[in-house]
Amino acid sequence: MDQLKERLSRHRLWLWVLGRYKRHEQYVPLLSFVLGFLWDSLTLSRIDRFRDNLILSFYLIFLTSCLILTHLGRIPNRLSVRWSRYKKFYPLGIQFFQGGLFSAYVIYYSQSASLSKNLWFVVLLGVLWTLSEFLQYHLGDLRLQLALYYLLSHSFFAFFLPILFKKTGYWMFFGAGVVSFVLLGLVLTVFWRTGVISHWRSLGASIALALGLFLGLDGLYRANLIPPVPLSLKTAGVYHKVEKKGDAYFLEYEPPDWYQFWRKRSWEFHFVEGRDRLVGFTAIFAPDGIEQEILENWYWWDPALDNWRLMDSHPYKITGGRAFGWRNYYVKRFVKPGLWRVEVEDEEGKLLGDFDFELQIVKERPAPLAVRVQ
Repeated sequence: MDQLKERLSRHRLWLWVLGRYKRHEQYVPLLSFVLGFLWDSLTLSRIDRFRDNLILSFYLIFLTSCLILTHLGRIPNRLSVRWSRYKKFYPLGIQFFQGGLFSAYVIYYSQSASLSKNLWFVVLLGVLWTLSEFLQYHLGDLRLQLALYYLLSHSFFAFFLPILFKKTGYWMFFGAGVVSFVLLGLVLTVFWRTGVISHWRSLGASIALALGLFLGLDGLYRANLIPPVPLSLKTAGVYHKVEKKGDAYFLEYEPPDWYQFWRKRSWEFHFVEGRDRLVGFTAIFAPDGIEQEILENWYWWDPALDNWRLMDSHPYKITGGRAFGWRNYYVKRFVKPGLWRVEVEDEEGKLLGDFDFELQIVKERPAPLAVRVQ
């Protein structure tokens, strides 16, 4: 009798949950979208962390499986009875794993993106992520799914291969494209042999689409329009004094006005001539085992040329492994009033980040300095 009551209570609970789900079904994509992003934000820590890459690897494997099973399920008698029972869940699997990968890429690539040049790629990933969550019923076209699959695969191997081989640069990105193209070729082979793709024209169009994406991403990377993952600029700015004590750096800076809550320091740099210094400080993250040549280019806005003029270049070498980045500072010897821009590049000239400030020569600073520990 007790067992019967327990079964009935479980049955009522299941019916209640199912009823609530059907009543609010239209809000499920939004809820999964928000919760998925929060989950990835809290659980994904470092781009070179073994656990994170293992999770994303399984996401890509399961996405591949769901993609194949979804389209095999649309052909009569292609799936066994056992696998056919779950065919309505395979498209949901595509949505889930696509969303998980896009969410992770938005987090990782935004850490390596510069606001001035290659942030658009992060925006593109975010748009595709949103579309994959809310328009899943309109994204069932095979070629469109294959295009998204290739983009997700290439974006993953673009940072996974450098972590694996302890190297960064163009050839790692090119290799990521080759691996992704081969992986897509295996999927197309399965589709061709099982009849999902039954015409040479459709097969050729799918291959041409993948090749176009391969060449397009390669060109965008060469044009410095894709962030150079897994490198990322954690901190960059100008300070009045940088002092190292033990393993900590103490940075003296001008705090921003109260209404500029998004700034970490004042955009204006008040330089007291004769007793002040202009110190550039950066912290650059690289995965463990990676060494990289870095170049800081200091530009000054020349009103006569109406353009930026290169005033100084500061090269240095970093070694990866530190969670908050390899720290370096540089004392600028020659200063002049006006607008300044500092661009931080890797050894191939790929932009890691930049920042601007306005230097004003004054007799006294308008506000006391604050101290930040890095």
